[in-house]
Amino acid sequence: MFTGTGLLAAVIVAVFVSQLPPPPTADEPTELRNLAPPSRIQADAGSFGDSLVARLDTVLFELGISPSWVEFRAAPAGEVDTIAVRVPRDLPVASVNRQITEFVRWHGGYIVRGVERRGPAAVDLTVGIDSTVTTFFRLRLDRSLQRRSGHIAIVVDLAAAPASRLRRLAQLAQPLTLAADGDAEVPPNLTDAGHQLVDRIPDGAIRLDEQATIAEVTRRLWSLAEKAGDAGQVVAATRLLPSTLGALEVMLPRLERRGHRFVTLAELER
Repeated sequence: MFTGTGLLAAVIVAVFVSQLPPPPTADEPTELRNLAPPSRIQADAGSFGDSLVARLDTVLFELGISPSWVEFRAAPAGEVDTIAVRVPRDLPVASVNRQITEFVRWHGGYIVRGVERRGPAAVDLTVGIDSTVTTFFRLRLDRSLQRRSGHIAIVVDLAAAPASRLRRLAQLAQPLTLAADGDAEVPPNLTDAGHQLVDRIPDGAIRLDEQATIAEVTRRLWSLAEKAGDAGQVVAATRLLPSTLGALEVMLPRLERRGHRFVTLAELER
């Protein structure tokens, strides 16, 4: 039941939101492809708000935000829930703003109002669905926090790799170290893309391709990222197999969004 004050607030919100344009439509953002799509369009504001809360940790995980940095405050009747997100110093608040905005739109809702406070260090987002406000996000930069990330150098053995795989490898935006013997012909688009060329794989590199399935290589890349977060830097190596290439195409952008930096061996040794 609404109290007198709560009922008045709800009426004011309903009148305000009813004047807004219809919520925008958008395709599922690339960053959210790890989420299963909603099983159905949310039938009411309550289920929409609950679903946002249930999936938010998964969405923010893509940016390297720990669940312990997110606080949910359930609202009393007649008010809206509040979610406070502490943003680490190595992540722009704007990136979190964009991720949450895309998540809300993908989920069927929209941003009713966004306010930037104290410059780029703080953002308030009011979220709703249809004509109802459901959730208030408080994003605040916390300079005492930093994501658990590190520098990762991946050495790719180009031996016997067909041209089709080399073309796909050239599409990766992250710098890599390419291992090829002196007689191997390396396409210019690889050497000109910021990659380093070496003649052998360094000793002690962690192998990613011992069990060369996409699932196993993906698991090893997650493990590699954990090691980088602990040690600050790590070196791995792999052959250019269909499974390893497929895993690199998916995982390198994801790990980069979480704060990891991909470098060549030469950069790692500086």
